[in-house]
Amino acid sequence: PIKKPDATQICTVHPYGMPRSFDVPFPEKRLPVCDRCKKNYRSRELCRQRDGHKALPWQTTYVVMTLTDEVLAKGDDGMLIYADIPIVAELQEMPELCRGPSDGSMASEPICPVCKEKNYTRDHCRNTLKHTTPPYQSIYVKLVPKLADDGEDKYRPHKKKKRKAEENADGKPTQVDDNQAEEESKVKSDDLLLIHTSKTFFATISSKKITTKWCEQIQYPEVSAQASQQQAPANSMPQGMPHNPYLQTQLWDAFRAGAQWAQSGGGQMPGYQMQHPANGYGQESKPPAPAKNANV
Repeated sequence: PIKKPDATQICTVHPYGMPRSFDVPFPEKRLPVCDRCKKNYRSRELCRQRDGHKALPWQTTYVVMTLTDEVLAKGDDGMLIYADIPIVAELQEMPELCRGPSDGSMASEPICPVCKEKNYTRDHCRNTLKHTTPPYQSIYVKLVPKLADDGEDKYRPHKKKKRKAEENADGKPTQVDDNQAEEESKVKSDDLLLIHTSKTFFATISSKKITTKWCEQIQYPEVSAQASQQQAPANSMPQGMPHNPYLQTQLWDAFRAGAQWAQSGGGQMPGYQMQHPANGYGQESKPPAPAKNANV
């Protein structure tokens, strides 16, 4: 079975166009430190695990987010809109297929996972092959309604020590003069209010800006196929054998009959059986007595 990665670090994200901010869990050693800890030369363990900082990372990080039906609703005009409920992100395994934005914006992004394994260059991946798959270091999450028991305690043990209120932990990039970064992010981002049929968007997040682009298609492994593979019978046949249960039973019966026939000595040659009778398991065979010479 495919195991979802364990989440140990959390980051609060509020993309432009979404009604509320939400927490995104990250696997261990995948979420960079916040701006404050970067300036103080603090490690990731001190920032994200001990102090529990949830501010945006100082370095660019890639997240692919999929909207579930539970966080969406239909408006008066029949179009999909965001439900006004608290939401949270849940980590997912690597999808079988993910086609990113097709507007050419992926040309400047890092290499995709397939080309990374083949040691291709980014130019060959993005420009020659025209791959739009998100970068190899991306994480994949699904947005689901937030339950009463969901939150920080779900991913890390409760600590009695009180911490000071964290600054810039609202999920929005830090403001700069003239709001230049915010305006540039809005121009480069797709409108999240117009929900795409894939219900999946590729987010580039950092403490300076958040950019979102709708993906063309995403496909996760089917749960039913995984369950059927996990519930294999105890006497399942090796790979490559037919999956007909009646035929498998006949093959096993024939195998057992052949094994019993071989143990009973039926598989030995007639001439050898006359000189060396079949011995049971645990009995030592005695060599034949030497022939007497009639001339002596």
